[in-house]
Amino acid sequence: HHRAMTLSAFLTVHLRPGTACGDHAHDFTEIVYVDGCAGAVWFGDRREAFADGDLFIHPAKSRHRATNRGAGRHHCLGLKGAGVEGLREGLARGTPELSALFLGMAAELARKAPRYRALMEAMAQEALVRLLRLQDAKDDAGAPVAPWMAGGEGSDKGGAAPKLEEVRRRLEDDFARRIDLTPLSGEL
Repeated sequence: HHRAMTLSAFLTVHLRPGTACGDHAHDFTEIVYVDGCAGAVWFGDRREAFADGDLFIHPAKSRHRATNRGAGRHHCLGLKGAGVEGLREGLARGTPELSALFLGMAAELARKAPRYRALMEAMAQEALVRLLRLQDAKDDAGAPVAPWMAGGEGSDKGGAAPKLEEVRRRLEDDFARRIDLTPLSGEL
């Protein structure tokens, strides 16, 4: 029996500087689109820095929390059903198409024009397909090219990407003080 993907939840959370979302889990897969802020997200005990335009993917029942710097919004999409189980936990870099879909869902929910729910379901389905394509993308040699920054099998644990992410994390963690890049580059 093949169950269709369903939209379980969608909400926009308006964040003030320093807002923290405590440790929690859902009975659906949650995809969070970051709109206008940066901070840190925890996938269980694993911490990752995030920036404007990033997406967090939290499979059903996975523990997670987040904290942000600056004001912004998180657009939270909850999905169940076919295809959703293929998404791996992690932090992904967004695309203009994903940004347009999440902002479009937020606008539809705010307007509630006739058949807004059906349109939101269609946009959620497209967002799921685009995320699955991103996570499964391969280069000509068959190596993963997905911008997944954390999480499950297939995440990039070697090469330049983790080093660049470590530099980004350190710069974001210490954004308020002067950082000498020479020792940082030598260390990493």
